[in-house]
Amino acid sequence: MQPEILLNERNGAPYHVAISEQNLRPKEGRWEAAITLNRNWGYHAGDNRWKEAAEVIRALLEVRSEGGNLLLNAGPRADGTIPDPCRRVLAKVGQWMESQGSSLRGSLQRSLFSWNNSVLLVARPPEDTTVLVFVLEELHPDFRLCEFRNQVSRVFCPAEDREIIWRQDDDGALHFDNAPTPQDGLPICLEVSFAGPLEPFTPRGQHWIVP
Repeated sequence: MQPEILLNERNGAPYHVAISEQNLRPKEGRWEAAITLNRNWGYHAGDNRWKEAAEVIRALLEVRSEGGNLLLNAGPRADGTIPDPCRRVLAKVGQWMESQGSSLRGSLQRSLFSWNNSVLLVARPPEDTTVLVFVLEELHPDFRLCEFRNQVSRVFCPAEDREIIWRQDDDGALHFDNAPTPQDGLPICLEVSFAGPLEPFTPRGQHWIVP
């Protein structure tokens, strides 16, 4: 056995990586979510309930925002070939990763932020002064990002290779004047640069509604 190998928890203790199977619930320490592209781990000729690319990407974002890895299973046929619907989904996810998902690779810290249904934030390591903001839907003109107090210095959209016009209130709320709109439900990444260390508005664990 390789001395640097990591063991998951499927065979019990001792292990290095906890597993959330067919769900995205975070676990303590190193963890991984293991999900299938349809309902079966192996090939099943009658199982055509394939996940859409947008669903897979959203799952990836949720897992990475909690510092985990995503294991995505595709069951091959007996001859080793991958079913065409599966190939199409994987190709679309791969195209998205190539254009704006590379920032999800490497070490990420667990989410420091409260719940938000318009954008999903991914925090890089503490020494990094950039937060990844994934736009999940068309943002209302009055949308304000109230997640961190830091002074913002730049907002950039890698997929469109352009600067985003923004302004920040005295209380830190961030407005986007020309934010991109997701197409086909595929999130769009914005890289928000700031002066650190990162200071969330609402510490993790508190309810987002203030009485």
